[in-house]
Parts: sequence; C-alpha cells; structure tokens
Amino acid sequence: MAAGRGGRRTSSGPVLPPVLEEEFNKVLSLIEEQEAAEEFKQFEWNAETSKSTSTFVRNLLTVHHPSHSVKVVIRASEAILEVAEHDEGCAHLAELGTIEAVIDLQKCSDDTIILKNAAGLILALVRTDHDGHPSALREEVGRANMPRFVEAGGLEAIVKLGAMPDPVIRRRALCALCFLVAQPETHPKMAEVGVVQMLATVTEDLSERTDILDRAVDALGGLCFTHVTAAQVAQLGGVANLVQLLRSPDSTRKLRETTFKALVGLAHTPMEEVQYKAAGAMRELAVSDNFKKEIMRFKGIEVLVQLINSGSEQTQGQAASAIRSLALNGFNRMHICTVGGVDALVRRLQESSVRLQTQLVGALWNLTREPRCVARILELDPLERLCWLAESPRDEVRELVVGLVRALCMLDSNTRRRVVGLTKHAILHQDTTLDCNTGGRFMECEIFPWS
Repeated sequence: MAAGRGGRRTSSGPVLPPVLEEEFNKVLSLIEEQEAAEEFKQFEWNAETSKSTSTFVRNLLTVHHPSHSVKVVIRASEAILEVAEHDEGCAHLAELGTIEAVIDLQKCSDDTIILKNAAGLILALVRTDHDGHPSALREEVGRANMPRFVEAGGLEAIVKLGAMPDPVIRRRALCALCFLVAQPETHPKMAEVGVVQMLATVTEDLSERTDILDRAVDALGGLCFTHVTAAQVAQLGGVANLVQLLRSPDSTRKLRETTFKALVGLAHTPMEEVQYKAAGAMRELAVSDNFKKEIMRFKGIEVLVQLINSGSEQTQGQAASAIRSLALNGFNRMHICTVGGVDALVRRLQESSVRLQTQLVGALWNLTREPRCVARILELDPLERLCWLAESPRDEVRELVVGLVRALCMLDSNTRRRVVGLTKHAILHQDTTLDCNTGGRFMECEIFPWS
C-alpha cells in the first residue's frame, strides 16, 4: 500500500520477521476473501483462543505488506476493533503493541473509515468501563494502557481526530479523551500538545451535535481543576464558551451540570486571571433567575465567598457582584449567611475602591430581606463605616449606602437610634428620589468586563 494510505514502506522494502511470514501470508489471503473476512470479523470470542487470535489480528496492522490495500486495512482494523471490544482481548492487544500500531495507523491514513476504526480502537484501549458499566478488568487494563498511550503520542492523535470533520471520529476521540482527563497526571502533557485549544474550538460552535458538545465540555471541565490546563481554558476563551453554551436554548441538563462544575473548578484555581474570569462568568449568569439556584447547587456560593475573602480587588468585585445578584433569591440568601458571606462582605467594606464598595453595599442591601442576614449584619456592627460611606461624593456608593442603612433602621429600632445619634437625621431625612429597591442599579456589565 502506498505511504499515507494505511501502510509504510522503507527504501529497502517492508520488513517482515521470518517467523511471521507464513502466518501473515495466510492471514492476508484470508482477509482478502469477502466471505472469510466477514466470518473472521464476526467470530465468537472464547478464552481458549483469546491470545492466539489477538496475535493473529495484531499482525495486520504492525507488519506492512506490499500487497496491502485500503480495503484490507479497513477489514483488519474492524477485526481488531471487534477483539478490543472484549475485556480479555483488549488486554492482549495492548500487550502485543497494538497501541503503537493504531497511533501509526491514524498518522499514515486519511481514509475516513480507517480513521473511524482507529478512533474506536483508541477508545477501546483507554476506557475504564464496559459500555458504561463497571468492569474491574476493563478498569485495570484501561489505566495500565494510559501511560503507554500518552508516551506513544496518543494525545496528539486525539487532537488530530477531535478536529476531523466526521462526527463519529470526533465523538470517539472525545470519549477517549474524557477517560484520560480523569487521570490528572495526563494534564501537563495535554497542555503541551493543544488539547485545550481543540476543546475550545469544539465548544465555540453552538451548532455542534449535542453528544459531541457534552463530551467536549466534560473533558474541558475536568481540565479546570489543574493549574496549567485551567490557565489555558481561561486564556483560550473556554470560559466564555461555557457561558454561551449555558445560555443556548439547546443546552441539555447534563451539559449545564458539567459547565457549572467547570466554572466552580476554575474559581478554585489559585491563579488571579483564572479566578477573575470564573467569578465574572458566574456574576453574568447569576443575573438570570434560571441560574441562581444552579450556582448554589454546585457550591458556587462557597467559592465566591472565598474569593471575596482572598482574591484580588478585581476578583473580589466580580464575586461580590455575583453574590449581589444571587441574594435576590430567598434560598440563596440563607445559604450566603450560612457559609460566611455576610462576614466577608462586611469585612471588605474597609476597602477604598468605589467599584468594590458599590457591589459590597448592594449585596448587603439585598441580603436585608432575610432576617438571619440582618441579625448577622447587626452583630458585626458596620454602622460607623456605613455612615462614613454615606457621605461619599460618588452617587453610586452614597445612594446604595443610604438605602442599606434605612433598611436596617426599619428592621431594628436600636439601629435607628444609633444612626440618628451618628448622623443627626442626615441619612434618614436625606432626599434620595433615585433610591430604589437595588435590583439592577449600578450593576452594568461594563463595570467589571471579563470575557
């Protein structure tokens, strides 16, 4: 077979070990007969013939015979794929070097059917279950195959196959990638060979098939928990792609769940740029009632509170703005209080940034709808700081502070008396005709652009 069509030749001709010459010729003759090939492909698996049969089909891809044709390679790869579907057969094929042979095969061929079979073989060799069902042997074999697969250039093969126009090839490649992503030790290599870039390209296309998007987002989400790959997700537009997918009317439940997990994972990454973008994405999503409960369900509130406590000023602003929107939901208000959100917001009132003050005060004002939050705010006693901020020359800060203080005064008579003593009625009698239930006031997206 000519180079580039499933086989390779050297200048001195194909190398065929003498011990395999006779067996290989028999195999080649057999596979070229249509009926025999079909019979061979559909053979019944049994333990007695497992190793010999694996050796038998292995030779078809590792020894490149001059009379090989695309048709022969297609039949051979189908036969090996049939063997790989069995747990025992997959173990034997890996022992005999089929991983390397399959990776070579996808490099040398541009035939769609051969590449489909190659992608299917890659999936069969690295998967750790049996068609979605637990299998101890399959898990053992799959985990053992992964280091060898990565070392042989398997991730580069997946990047190539994942960018193919044929959806079957892409789906199989992405399925295999999902199993590999579950092993964090493979992530640094993925960052080197362009796996994140390939996934960012796939997830950017909202017209892509749902089953392919599901797997791409699943893989992208798994990479959000390792520093080096999480940074690439943020840099290559992966966060914006996740938000787009969530907003898509075709977004599935599984896709939404995977996406929220990915965003929370990114927010946990101790890298300022990544945290900033993840918090910004959650802030943008939190404006929609459809996503408020979802963010809480996937523990997004906890990570946002952490970012308010320890993030950079810009990240704190993003997180506070997200909490501000999330606090418009009653269940979220209680949860924010439970996980220390009120404490974090009150502590940050000492910051001098006007943009940050705006979001902090707005979030606290929204939280006054929950009695437990009000009680906690009063326990922390931020009144002196709030009265000082009420004299701010910036309208966006002053009006929100006045609204917050008035809300606290209406809910607690002692607070009202203290405010009167501190300000001589200046706040309670101030004409603030623009005051309103906080809603979306001073929450423009351009305050903290992120995407």
